[in-house]
Amino acid sequence: MLPDFMYDESGAVKEWSMKEYGENNAHRHISHLYPAWPALQTQHDSKLASACRQAIINRNHENKGKDDTASHGWIHKALVEARLKNADAVYDTLNLLVHSDIFYTTLFTDHNTDRSKGVYCTDTAFGLVGIINEMLVYSDEHTIELLPAWSDKLGSGMVKGLRTRCGITIDELKWDVDKKKVYVSLDWDKTEGINVVCRNYEIEKIGHER
Repeated sequence: MLPDFMYDESGAVKEWSMKEYGENNAHRHISHLYPAWPALQTQHDSKLASACRQAIINRNHENKGKDDTASHGWIHKALVEARLKNADAVYDTLNLLVHSDIFYTTLFTDHNTDRSKGVYCTDTAFGLVGIINEMLVYSDEHTIELLPAWSDKLGSGMVKGLRTRCGITIDELKWDVDKKKVYVSLDWDKTEGINVVCRNYEIEKIGHER
């Protein structure tokens, strides 16, 4: 059984549960934020969610200019921020990545944002897709949340074919950032016990394909 989460003096969740190890916020890895992503524990635990957010703030502050060029560090932070529903932070990370030197003309991506390694790395190429998906839909066994971390700066849009954890596929999701309205079509009409929610947009219609 895993030990209880521990918190440092700033309120951040600690990286280590053993006293002999101290925090190293100058490092790019944030594996201690697994309760936010890929796990789901922060969805119903506001204290833990705040502690994970503070941990990222600490990393961003102490890691700046030291170990902050590795793509997987930025990708992981964006995935966590999306689960924490922090749209502005996710947008800022995406903006940093796409304006860095990480992309080759082939759209392959380097290991580092300054391309210092000179090697192809899949972290950004595939991780960006995961980040966008997390921005568009959060789901668990009983909930489908639409646009949990979508930034209005990215505009209106439409996506098809996102699979949720409750076994329902979103055939189509459309959103309008000006009207603050969203339309969703699900592939299954047996949605009893499933809550479809959206915090920042009005759900104009929920359609069913079956």
